[in-house]
Amino acid sequence: MTNIEFLPPQFRDQGSARRGQLWHIGVFAAFGGLIAVAAIYQFATTRTLRAQLDAVQPQYELASQKSDRLSTLQKQLDSLEEKANLICYLDHPWPRTQVLSAVVTPLPETIVLRELQIVAETAVTDLREENPHRRAKAGPQNKAKQEKLSHSEHDLKTLRDQHDKGRSVVHLTGTAHDTNALHNYIASLSQNTLVQSAVLTSIEAVKNDETDAASLFQVQLVLTPGFGQIDGPENAVADGTKANQVAAHGDLH
Repeated sequence: MTNIEFLPPQFRDQGSARRGQLWHIGVFAAFGGLIAVAAIYQFATTRTLRAQLDAVQPQYELASQKSDRLSTLQKQLDSLEEKANLICYLDHPWPRTQVLSAVVTPLPETIVLRELQIVAETAVTDLREENPHRRAKAGPQNKAKQEKLSHSEHDLKTLRDQHDKGRSVVHLTGTAHDTNALHNYIASLSQNTLVQSAVLTSIEAVKNDETDAASLFQVQLVLTPGFGQIDGPENAVADGTKANQVAAHGDLH
């Protein structure tokens, strides 16, 4: 049986074209809907984030203020520590009364001190440091480092360069009527926290009109570096604050 088509071909083409247009419109509408949904979701997300940001902003500003305050306090603390180091170093020579007490307290009756001298000995300067070519070569680097130092740090460095290479020495001269007591006395001195070493440098018998024998002796005491100096007492840094070092040293006077 043959199908008879009464419509001309152009009508069939127009129908196909309309169906294609409807399909395209549907696709575009679907994409448009997805874009609209995405835009709405992004808008809602943006509003939520802005609301969260507005809620966090005061806390952030408060944290920033605290951070700035902490930085300022840290700088002030560093400056105070630098000044404390300088004050502590300026006060570092052991008080002469304390040195005298350390020498006299364990002194037995059989020993008579004739002379006590406290001298500051300077170390031998390294020839390489005195070389002008070496100083000229290191000059720009040292100058750059010193420019970064605060006034307190610069003064402290100058003092350390002048005094840290030396040592404080006590020379004792006296008469001992008992050599065993003399050696015990020297051992007692070496146990004192102010004394780094105690050495009997000389001893010789002396004529005495009395019946007991006597010996003329000389003792050298090297004092421990003071507070603020390198290798100083351990309690100078035990509590971790340099300001307490100054207070601790002040109690010794």
